[in-house]
This record gives sequence, structure tokens and C-alpha cells, in this order.
Amino acid sequence: MALISQTASLYYAARKTQILHVEGNLEEGQKRWRSVIVNARPPSEAAAVSTDPLTKEDLIGYFASGCKPKENWRIGIEHERFGFDLKTLRPMKYEQIAELLNGIAERFGWDKIFEGDNVIALKQGNQSIALEPGGQFEHSGAPLETLHQIHAEVDSHLYQVQSVLKEIGIGLLDIGYQPKWEIKDIPLMPKERYQVFLNYMPKVGSRGIDSMFRTCSVQVNLDFSSETDMIRKLRASLALQPVRIMMPCFWCKICLFRCP
Repeated sequence: MALISQTASLYYAARKTQILHVEGNLEEGQKRWRSVIVNARPPSEAAAVSTDPLTKEDLIGYFASGCKPKENWRIGIEHERFGFDLKTLRPMKYEQIAELLNGIAERFGWDKIFEGDNVIALKQGNQSIALEPGGQFEHSGAPLETLHQIHAEVDSHLYQVQSVLKEIGIGLLDIGYQPKWEIKDIPLMPKERYQVFLNYMPKVGSRGIDSMFRTCSVQVNLDFSSETDMIRKLRASLALQPVRIMMPCFWCKICLFRCP
């Protein structure tokens, strides 16, 4: 859909298919079960036998395929938050996150997504709630037409989350970097691919695991009509990011980033 979504699809298209289970709530309170095969796109015969490396033209063509006329443009956002125990201030354990996900699903009609016996995400229409490796709580919004719709969607999400949080003693922190706990203090979420990441990251750099466990972000997905339009929007976003990152320091008179 967007600059970020197009890039991410290149990665997820290469991932192996996973079998997940989705539990939904019927109006009568009964439950239905169905299996969902998650795959970015069905494999083609050409893809199965091709050994040719990707070319520059392949990459350009992929992004060009995402161009849309202005009347079809949409905006989508993703935002992550750190969860913590209000009594101990320690990061949420998976058991607490599962309680939170179950509470939201049962109260507000979200479908549950499982990996094995563990609930790892929720889905409702084009929205989803998922977990990052260190338990960061992520809301991925639907593609919407206006900022007013985005605002209403975020307000609804926060209302649902807060109504369950206050009952289980959990708080959420809107911040980009974990200010207190070290990696060893943060539990790994029970998703198979996160264990793969944990084993791989130290082989390619020194801060990959920090990024996995100790960071949160806000992501904005924007449609584009052409290469020129995409470049213009990307440059504008890159110019705005440093200004936005510095805003907490101006407002709070304190630097919230702490290097490990």
C-alpha cells in the first residue's frame, strides 16, 4: 500500500508459510474455529524454479506496481507501545499480554490469531493488534481516507485497550526507547520467527537485539501516484523525522533516550 508496506512485502513474500488458527466470536457468544494459511502471495511455478538474481529493473517494477491514482490514495498508521506492570514497573510477561489480548477480543469482538497454543495477535476487519519480540504492543490501522478517520480509529483503539488494562494492572508507555530495563530483563514473545531473529541478529551487527527488544516506533503508510510523488513524500518524511524526535526534549526538558 505504501512506501513502508511495499518494502516490507519484499521480505514477507520470502517467508515460509505458517499455519495459524483464528478464533472468532459469534453474536450468540458461541465460538467458531478456522485455520488460516498466512502467505504474502501464492508461489508461482516461475518463482519456484528461477535462480536468476533480482535486478534493478525488478525492484523498480515492484515499486511501480504500487502506483495509484489520487482518488484511491489511503493513509495507514502503525504505532507501538511498551507495556509494563504497574506494581513492579517491569516489562509485561507473555501471560499478562495474553490476558490483555483475550480481554480485548472477548469484549470488543476481535478475532484471535494463534501460533500453537499461544494467542499472538488480534484481527478485526483491516485492523490488527500484534506483538513485537519484546512484547511491544502494536496496533496496525486500516487504510483510511483522512486524518480525521485516523484520529477516530486511534481513539477507539485506545479506549478498548485502556478499558482492559486498568482491570489487570498494566500500563502502556508511549516512548521510542526502553528507559529502564536491559535486554536480559525483557521476555521473548512465543513466536518462532523471533527466536530466529534472536539467533541471527548478533551475526550482522551489535544493535539488532536492542532494536528488537527495546524500541518502539510510529509508522505512516502513504500511497503514491508516481516515482516523483513517492520521492517527494519520502524526502518530506525524512526531513520531518528529526524535528519530531526532538519534540519530547523541548516539551519535557529532559532527554528520554538512554544508550545501553
